[in-house]
Amino acid sequence: MNNLNIDLVKPLYPNEDESYIPYSLFITDSQGNILVCNSYFSLLMGIPLEKLLTMNVADLVKKKVYDHSTTMEALESKQVVAAEAITHNNIRVFSTSTPVQDYTGEISMVITTSCLLTSDKYSDDEKKQLEEFTYNEYENLKKEVAHAEGIVAESLSMKRIIQACNQIASFDSRILLYGESGTGKEVLANYIHQRSNRKDSQFVSVNCAAIPETLFESELFGHEKGSFTGASMTKEGLLEVANGGTLFLDEISEMPLDLQAKLLRVLESGEFRRIGGTKTYKVDFRLISACNRDLMKMVDEGKFRKDLYYRINVIPINLPPLRNRKQDIIALVYKFVNELNKRFGLDYKINSEQLKFILNHSWPGNVRELKNYVERIVVTDVGNILGYSEEEVVDVQENNIFIAFNQDADLKDFLAEAEKQYIMKVLKDCEGKICDAANKLRIHRTALYRKLKTYNIAKIAGD
Repeated sequence: MNNLNIDLVKPLYPNEDESYIPYSLFITDSQGNILVCNSYFSLLMGIPLEKLLTMNVADLVKKKVYDHSTTMEALESKQVVAAEAITHNNIRVFSTSTPVQDYTGEISMVITTSCLLTSDKYSDDEKKQLEEFTYNEYENLKKEVAHAEGIVAESLSMKRIIQACNQIASFDSRILLYGESGTGKEVLANYIHQRSNRKDSQFVSVNCAAIPETLFESELFGHEKGSFTGASMTKEGLLEVANGGTLFLDEISEMPLDLQAKLLRVLESGEFRRIGGTKTYKVDFRLISACNRDLMKMVDEGKFRKDLYYRINVIPINLPPLRNRKQDIIALVYKFVNELNKRFGLDYKINSEQLKFILNHSWPGNVRELKNYVERIVVTDVGNILGYSEEEVVDVQENNIFIAFNQDADLKDFLAEAEKQYIMKVLKDCEGKICDAANKLRIHRTALYRKLKTYNIAKIAGD
């Protein structure tokens, strides 16, 4: 039950996210009383948020809100429990409940995250019901996650992530961030830190892949003067620097196995010694880890400690690649252009052919690659930099997203205009066929009909 099979928990809509993201998140005490839950869990259960906060998870099972509770199983077994559950409205979710122990070894709380199971498990009627459910969720999230300072979160997947981060920030539970290189894991970790009770203390970021193996222990734990050749003075380790704050271990999969054992001891006891020292130091920090590799696979291969994996993987969050977040791509471009214009005193405007390339590119380097690309075109300002022939250049009268840049529009208006123009272009390419356009946009056809109504777009042709 402890091994979470990622293949089982791919979400419903591949254009939003392709791997595990906790849509539903709630925290209970040692008796199963609900302490914290998000609006997604409220939607899933069909019970108002304020009422849920007065309930016990046993009540939900008794009322047949869902068929069984992994939270209760985790409380009984004192182990991580992961299993499928079915709600009263036939929505299937995969839930993982992680018990958190206090210093005496007793369970102080249980953190439960859930996500939807893949769409091939649903009938057509159930898919329509889920489409309506997801639409209602997005409308709620637009109000709840209207602004996340320093982070662009316009897509449904990123709004879910920000909502989850807002919920868990005040708890010291350990978080494991998954995601490809360049997706912004450190930015998200810092976002969580800034909203935690530790925000006035240090946020210490450590890139495990950038530290030579021979220096790793010294960097993390520090050393006493004379403890090894070249140790001419006492050095404080990063664990001490992070005391009272947050320690972010990026690319934790690159940490040597012997160091993993020593880190595990620190997480269990809150104590460590410097290299060459006899004095025991106590530390108290919140740990956020990140990696772009499959840690569970590394555990199976003996390349990562299983006990450490379960220590750091209390709340797993996956940042989807940029290619699956078209709304975020447009918003990021808008953000980067504005920042560069202010930085260099420019008045650069993105044109339609550039936006066409940006939306169609896969961005294997994710946000980092996109940012570098935007800076390159803004700074160089080369005309036909994308290599389009004259025949391939889109008529600016046909696609006027760039007008939103020329005007002093806010982000909401810009995104609405960009989405409208992109839908119109796809509809034209598909000769007005709704099914084909919805497939190309990778959204449900009922969602496309709603957008056509919202933007007052007349169908170009029939189905």
